[in-house]
Amino acid sequence: MWYREDYYKFTHQHMPHTVFNYGRLLVYRLMRDEESFLENLKKTWSTIEIDKPQMRKAPPDFSLDILQFNIEHTGIILTIPEAREDQEAAYIGITYDKDDNFRYFTYEIGQGSQGETIYFICECTKDWEHFNYGFHHERDKALFIKKISEILVYDLV
Repeated sequence: MWYREDYYKFTHQHMPHTVFNYGRLLVYRLMRDEESFLENLKKTWSTIEIDKPQMRKAPPDFSLDILQFNIEHTGIILTIPEAREDQEAAYIGITYDKDDNFRYFTYEIGQGSQGETIYFICECTKDWEHFNYGFHHERDKALFIKKISEILVYDLV
């Protein structure tokens, strides 16, 4: 597998930093103008510092879904269709509640013990802790959403 630094830094550094420091602003801009929000993600992608700028890829064709996970939590699911290598996130899940408590999840590509492609459901906290909630064999947005929902419900109990 080939390491693409822009994919890694965007999903593992830039987006968590933005969510935990500017989450309310992120949601405001998204709700105000979804198309402009997606264009801004592409612009941001192109400005992330990487060690080998000549290796930078064009920004992906982001898409997003906004959904209500439960009575307490709203979510944004960001799809990155071009993600294909280890440690790249095919999906990003951002959740928040009425008190602006944000959580950041990824559905990361990995490699199984037999060399097969697997997907890890992970969470990054505002303290930069990383939790792994298991792996799956399919690139499946519905499964990712379901698992986030289960995690949120479990934390409410």
